[in-house]
Amino acid sequence: MMKYALVYLIEGDARAYHGTLTHELSQNFGIKNLSEKIIPHLTLKSPFYLDDISPVEGIVGRFSNSLCPFTFALEGFGHFDKEVIFMDTRCPEEMEVIPSEIVPALREIRGISFSPYDESGNYHATLAYASSVEQFKQIMDFLQKKEPPYFQLALDNLAIIKKPDKKWEIHKKYGF
Repeated sequence: MMKYALVYLIEGDARAYHGTLTHELSQNFGIKNLSEKIIPHLTLKSPFYLDDISPVEGIVGRFSNSLCPFTFALEGFGHFDKEVIFMDTRCPEEMEVIPSEIVPALREIRGISFSPYDESGNYHATLAYASSVEQFKQIMDFLQKKEPPYFQLALDNLAIIKKPDKKWEIHKKYGF
């Protein structure tokens, strides 16, 4: 079985910023540099395991053919609990197609697992995982001193990524 996820690939200046910041956080706080393990992205469907990815490819391909690019903002910092630290998003209504149409279509695939986050619409670009509440506070204090990021991006791709070993890689990218 292979581990997969459905994502939007962050590109351009936002990708460079994400890479620089994850490296800086890694150096300053002794945490994993996420950009070395996974391509900067927004998770659209949390990781799952499958032997045969072709049904997912079919669904994502069909949706990609019916979508038009739209603009959203990657802005500011946020967190989940006292562990996951991320760049936040401001998404338009067009983004609702993911939890309202794509995720339900994926539910038809036998064996695919789901998380409550898959339909939450809380899209973000993870920067760091804090190992303690104290480290979380230190990282958040560090980020508060930075100019909050702001990037206007075109949501113009969906991608299936896979993790054959220790590093995620692009399995298939769908542009639209």
